[in-house]
Amino acid sequence: MMNTPTQASGTQEEDLKVTVRGLMVWAAISIFLILVYALAASGQGFSKVVSIFSHGALIAIAFSSVGSLTGFLFGIPRTLQSAVPAPPKDQHPPDSAGGSAEDAGGYLQTVNTNLEQISDWLTKILVGVGLTQVQHIPDKLKNMAIYFQPGLNANAPITLVILLNSMVFGFFAGYLLTRLFLAGAFYGADNLTKKEQFARGLTEAGAYRKAITTLEAALAQLGPATSADTRRNIYESLTYNYLYIDPPEGFQKAIEYAEAYTSQEPANSSARIWAYLAAAYGQQYKWELEHGKRQAILDSVRQKVFNAIDKALKIDPRIKALLHLIWDPNDPGKVEGSSSQEDDLEVFYSDPDFKKLLD
Repeated sequence: MMNTPTQASGTQEEDLKVTVRGLMVWAAISIFLILVYALAASGQGFSKVVSIFSHGALIAIAFSSVGSLTGFLFGIPRTLQSAVPAPPKDQHPPDSAGGSAEDAGGYLQTVNTNLEQISDWLTKILVGVGLTQVQHIPDKLKNMAIYFQPGLNANAPITLVILLNSMVFGFFAGYLLTRLFLAGAFYGADNLTKKEQFARGLTEAGAYRKAITTLEAALAQLGPATSADTRRNIYESLTYNYLYIDPPEGFQKAIEYAEAYTSQEPANSSARIWAYLAAAYGQQYKWELEHGKRQAILDSVRQKVFNAIDKALKIDPRIKALLHLIWDPNDPGKVEGSSSQEDDLEVFYSDPDFKKLLD
């Protein structure tokens, strides 16, 4: 049976944990053996033991780093990309625009593959040079062992063992961690970016429901490694799209997502999310006026709108232009026609407190 994305992610995390534990055991045993070798020289004094151990540890770290870099270069995942032409703007009506991220050729950005190209060049060079110099490798290793042996009590065989073990350890560590962690991180980031770009195109086409479906799928993929910018962009887009869904569902979901973000990401505040939250509360206020007219709820929602606007302006004063557009019925942006339906805050246009904030 085919694994679901969640199952695959869990399996990858388990593999990563097992790999890290194995590498830590390998490293611990290697350092312990260097310590045992250093203690064998205890008859020459404590300072000699410290000198041998520190030299051995430093050599092991240095060659592990070289091996890790090589493993990283060999382990960098390759990104397969194809340029998909953008569909004509009139190919689909707004409510029937494409159904998956794979159809979003016109809205996707490609990944910068410079690091992959460098990795490809270097690995080919390393393999090519290694094959042409393979007969000289034993002599090179012997010379390295002789060069580093003074710090290890002039013992070339032990020095060679440390060099070889460290390079092999480093290579496996670099390769396995790159394949198990970096490949997954690259895929997750690229996939989220594609969905975000696709949803943006759907929003521009007026297919808000489809944009929401795409964004909610992206939201489900967010994890600890997701960048703060990506997380913020997805929540901003979700909140914005729900403002165009019929009430009360639209403003209820917009409020839900906006409040979830502001509570989860207090250190990464978004003026746009606060502005969209104000718009959602504005829709709620208008809906309540047309239905229940419960004064206590109206007063509470009005205060929430005011607080959200105030918060947005404190984070970024430039957001005032957007807020003014949806508050002032005579805003020049509405005269142009493209934003004639942006009236979420017009119900507060005659309110003197809002005039102080937005006029």
